[in-house]
Amino acid sequence: MNTEFPRLPDFGFSWRSLQVEPVRLSGERITLAAIVKSDEGALLVPRFASWEKLRNLYGEKYGRELEKALSICLTKAEEHFRKSPIFAEWLPPIEGFYLGDPKHSVANDMTEAIMVAGRHSSSISLASQLMETASGSAKTASAPEKWTSRIIEDVGEQCSWIANCFNARVDLKAADMQIKIGLLTEHYAAQFEAVSSPAAIPKALLRAQAKLWQLDMLREGDFLFKPEHCELLLEIPRPRDGVIHNKIRKFVEEIAYEAQKKELGVFATSSATDAARHVIEKAAA
Repeated sequence: MNTEFPRLPDFGFSWRSLQVEPVRLSGERITLAAIVKSDEGALLVPRFASWEKLRNLYGEKYGRELEKALSICLTKAEEHFRKSPIFAEWLPPIEGFYLGDPKHSVANDMTEAIMVAGRHSSSISLASQLMETASGSAKTASAPEKWTSRIIEDVGEQCSWIANCFNARVDLKAADMQIKIGLLTEHYAAQFEAVSSPAAIPKALLRAQAKLWQLDMLREGDFLFKPEHCELLLEIPRPRDGVIHNKIRKFVEEIAYEAQKKELGVFATSSATDAARHVIEKAAA
């Protein structure tokens, strides 16, 4: 009898949790982020809690202080572990933050890797993922693919040559890995993400961070032609009575801030037609 087993993912990675002790000397630590590094050296430092989540948990004043401290720690961690192995010693620069022990696993890509790291190191991330699953996330799990498909259809009706530039696969020789770019032309690159409701924000945050990282890696790659403009095209729910939900608005602002730090762009809309028009304008420029 022949027994076939599913193929084991070949993207090896390690991660270390970044924890905070909100109440000093209490011994209670909460994981809010992680340092994730592939076996080939690619690095990402995802946050598992949005700034809005921190303010909801700890109040406006302390939540803002915590988010600023976390941002500083992640910036310093990225600087250190970009040049050092994941098991290297490092102390967070702000008192009350702690670094967890290294752990290793495999996944299909970096996006899945940060989902695994979040599920196995952060109660906030785990609760968010379980809550989305329980509320019927089978529909929202494919939201980015549906969003991309609608844009491709609209672009194809107006500009066929650009429609052939979607879903490009790029080899990053420096990191010995391949990444998928939603749209890639000689001068323009875009990734696509979608958030269907406020409840879907936690997973969308992780995916968006991974896609911004991919665009950043693409720009740093050794290619003959490098896109002059890279951005994330984000689908958001249609405004009700002309008003965007406050949590969605703040989520967009947060992603735009993260993108700006990497000199990337964000274009948020609820209309695939508007997104297609934007793509054609940028790609044909």
